[in-house]
Amino acid sequence: MIRRPPRSTPLYSSAASDVYKRQYLWRAAIEVTNTYPLKIADNQGGYIQTEWINSADDNSIRCLIKVQILSRELITTGVSSNFLCENKVNETWSSDNVDYIEEEKQITLKILEVAGKLEKANS
Repeated sequence: MIRRPPRSTPLYSSAASDVYKRQYLWRAAIEVTNTYPLKIADNQGGYIQTEWINSADDNSIRCLIKVQILSRELITTGVSSNFLCENKVNETWSSDNVDYIEEEKQITLKILEVAGKLEKANS
């Protein structure tokens, strides 16, 4: 008698498929952040962080971008983007305590847009 795997068990290795699909998000995140100097680009952990980006107009403001790839799916919850800024007061940097929700949303949506184009181009 031939034993069949339970229905919930995939017949193929989903790990390889996950890595293959996740590459689109990773490549898109690199492409979106490539205009800034990168401090960390960990493709195994799916994490990108830029160096501090100084304001061209004001040397007392700096920001950085953090991106974490959380999923292989091209959905907004599959990418976490954080935009952090600091102000320099009396030679000390401190958080500006602003929530950059729109900027984070725009970064995430751009990554998903680029990933979708990469996936479509390779299918």
